[in-house]
Amino acid sequence: MNSLILFFLQRSLLVKLIFLAVFLFGVSRMLTIQKEGFPAVDLNKVTINTVYPGASAEDVELNVTTQLEEEINEVDGIYEVISTSRENFSAILVSADEDANAKELAIIVNDIKQAVDQTRDLPLDLDGLPVVKVISTSDTPIISINLFGEHNKLRTILPILERGIESLPGVSGVDKIGYFDREMHIEIDPDKAKNLRISLADVLVAIQARNLRTTGGTLESYLNEQTVISLNKFNNPKEVEQVILRANISGQVVRIKDVATVRLREKDENLIVRNDGKPGMNLVIRKKKKADIIKTLEHVKKYMLQQSLPEGVGYAYSNDSSARTRLRLQVLSGNALLGFALVTIILMLALNRQAAFWTAMSVPFSLLGSFILLPFFGVSINAISLAGFVLVLGLLVDDAIVVAEKITHYREKGLPAKEAALKGTVAMWRPVMVASITTILAFSPMFSIGGMPGKFAWAIPAVVIVALLVSLFECFFLLPHHLSAGRFIKNKGKPDWIIKLESRYGMLLENLLHWRYLVLLIMVMILLSSVFLVKSSMKFQLFPQDGVERFFLKLEMQRGAS
Repeated sequence: MNSLILFFLQRSLLVKLIFLAVFLFGVSRMLTIQKEGFPAVDLNKVTINTVYPGASAEDVELNVTTQLEEEINEVDGIYEVISTSRENFSAILVSADEDANAKELAIIVNDIKQAVDQTRDLPLDLDGLPVVKVISTSDTPIISINLFGEHNKLRTILPILERGIESLPGVSGVDKIGYFDREMHIEIDPDKAKNLRISLADVLVAIQARNLRTTGGTLESYLNEQTVISLNKFNNPKEVEQVILRANISGQVVRIKDVATVRLREKDENLIVRNDGKPGMNLVIRKKKKADIIKTLEHVKKYMLQQSLPEGVGYAYSNDSSARTRLRLQVLSGNALLGFALVTIILMLALNRQAAFWTAMSVPFSLLGSFILLPFFGVSINAISLAGFVLVLGLLVDDAIVVAEKITHYREKGLPAKEAALKGTVAMWRPVMVASITTILAFSPMFSIGGMPGKFAWAIPAVVIVALLVSLFECFFLLPHHLSAGRFIKNKGKPDWIIKLESRYGMLLENLLHWRYLVLLIMVMILLSSVFLVKSSMKFQLFPQDGVERFFLKLEMQRGAS
């Protein structure tokens, strides 16, 4: 260790380059490092959603949900299966073992997909195959754009906004809420159908025979080959009205318009969206897994500001997932600046200006060094890692204070600069190292937290340990050089209030040592009492709940209410 300290003491240019490089690359990495609301974590949950149009909740459960559950329950590694059956829809939530890693989860998901594919006796009129999806925190929407205004204007502008936002950097997808697909509604007049002897089956067969898009093979010639495609899909109600239900050789025909009214309507999804008390539609935005949440939202908000919306259409934002990250970044930067200022002021009372400044510089150096190293360990800037930064902020300057004070002590005794720096650092590196190791060991058990909490909590000890190691490096190898360089400014003596404080502390210490056995007994009693209070009255909660940021109202209406 002595040779390493001496190595950096004798290489002024190297120390300056390291210090400058850490600040430059640290600031650059701080601006470019991925920022997100919460770390991207697989929640070890899988959803299987199936659409069964026109079916009651009982039919969905009997014909879809139960069939799928029987196959899924045979998959190994499943902890829990929860299903919900309602009109037209089946939702199954499969929870795998929380301790399953990414490789084990991939095997379980593949087995679930195979089980779903092998399910027999599913209804033939399902709206597509069951959709299997893995739930991850990266799928959580980052913001919701709530538009309000006239319904027809919203239907016109929403697809345009959707396509524009999906093309923005960092956006993985946009979901439309309250924007429903349109469909043709054929309302048959019973009296007209009876007079013309037209049944519902006749209408159904005619529609199915006409509404087709098929391939008719190929047409070959000496020059080329053409594919024959029949395009007979309905595009508007007028085309449906012209469908022939019956005709005879005299040219008389009965069309759908003779027995029914055709209207183009939105699908009835049993959902009404209102924003700001007006008819509304929402755009729910998701970001890519590696995208920066703050930059992505800046792109989205800038795009919305550039749009010219129809008259009477407005919008507002809600569920901004970046708010917590922005707040903790502000807390971290504010605490760092305040800590740097307070440490500098307080140290100048006990040390000279040079020692006070370079000791305080260990705070920004350690933070910026941590920003450089953390991405190599898979840690991004999020609400969890920022909590670790806020926690470790007060620990970064302790080791530097001890070393700086010892070096200043030897300088004031008259030793040459480099000799004082070497002797002071060598004298203190062992106790400083032990103190930091005890802190590291105190946080290390958080790595062993299992299950879902462990997937989030491990970032806190990672941040604390990396920041402390960077602080130790600066304290042992860079700080001694800074304190040995330049002109030494000797203190003019201790202020009177420090002398009085030291005197009273000395008297108190002498008294405590005189009654040492009584003091030891009191300390043991306090320790035992605190252990008893913790076990009897304090509850363990790894992640305490903050104040409620939003709430939901759920009302249960009478059966049959729309």
